Amino acid sequence: MARGYQGGIGPGTLSAGISDSDTTIASAKLANLRAIVAPEFDVGLIHVAGGTPGPTNELVKITAPSLSATTATVERGFGGTTAKAWNAGDHTQRELIPAGIVRGRT
Repeated sequence: MARGYQGGIGPGTLSAGISDSDTTIASAKLANLRAIVAPEFDVGLIHVAGGTPGPTNELVKITAPSLSATTATVERGFGGTTAKAWNAGDHTQRELIPAGIVRGRT
C-alpha cells in the first residue's frame, strides 16, 4: 500500500543565501531533524520570503543532516523542481510528498 510522507524542515528561513549549485543549506529549523543515514532521506521546500508555495519553488532532498545541527547536505531540484539561487531569509517548510515516495527508501 502506498503511503504519503511528511518532510522535516520548517517552517523557518534560510540562514544564508545559496546558489543554484550549492549542496549545503543552513536553517535553524534543521536542528529539529533526526539524524538520517542513507538510504533514508527527508524532503523540504524552499520558497521566496513573503511568497506562497507554488510552481516556482524548489524541493530539496535532505541526505545528510547531523543531529542538532543547523546545516544539511541536500540534493537540489528534487521531484522535478529546478535548483535556483535563494536569499538568506527565504522560507523553508515541511512538504507533503505524493504517495510512492516513503521515508526510509529512495
